[in-house]
Amino acid sequence: MGRQILETNNYGKFKLAPFNRDLGNTKSLEESMKKYGFLEGFPLLVKRNGQGKFVILAGHHRFHVAKKLGIPVKYVETKVEINIPELEKATISWNIQNYLESYCREERRAYLRVREYHEETGITLNACISLLAGDSAGSGNHSKIFKAGNYKLGNPAHAALVGDIVLHLRKIGVSWATNQYLVAAISKIVWVKECDTSIMKNKMSTYRQFIQKQPSKQNYLEMLDAIYNRGSHTKIPLAFLADEMAKQRGPNINKKTPR
Repeated sequence: MGRQILETNNYGKFKLAPFNRDLGNTKSLEESMKKYGFLEGFPLLVKRNGQGKFVILAGHHRFHVAKKLGIPVKYVETKVEINIPELEKATISWNIQNYLESYCREERRAYLRVREYHEETGITLNACISLLAGDSAGSGNHSKIFKAGNYKLGNPAHAALVGDIVLHLRKIGVSWATNQYLVAAISKIVWVKECDTSIMKNKMSTYRQFIQKQPSKQNYLEMLDAIYNRGSHTKIPLAFLADEMAKQRGPNINKKTPR
């Protein structure tokens, strides 16, 4: 037998779970609930918190709109321990931003650092996650553990170098400095021990006109190589060395769990 669907206008008896998506645009939901009210087929799923409140495990958007419109809330209580990411994965697709916001609300240090680095540099979240785990920007090896809440920060040195160059590019007027292919190329090339990032930044400023949009990571890698060596008597084959370094690091490096 299913659990009883209850109804109340006492919005104060509910509390939002800290791990949940931020409220986005609810215009369509508002129009629907104005027309149909709070449908019994979609009640809130709640759990008592031991302090006289019901924690909303699913349905916080519906709760928000119902409260805004002043209509009764329908809810079902559960006593089962529920993992919210697993619950949401079965119903609504979360994006990486949703996971970041939710774990940040729980004040998890690694996730707060990802958000800080992302806001500081403008680098895409997926690249930030890889970089701060101590991996290459385009690895994509840390998405699952990030979503599961088990993400850990790695050695910050590589992320610092990449962020420094990206911020320099933005400073000299490269509006697309956070392009995923460009960031991946920068990440790949700064692994090369012969690459001096201070020289790279100076060359970028001097030869700004040669920094052009490219169709792929490899094209950006070759562009960075050319800019770094422009005007130098001794040429350093950075693109070649970057490819060799990537082979040496290999898949096992990227599969290591960051500590």
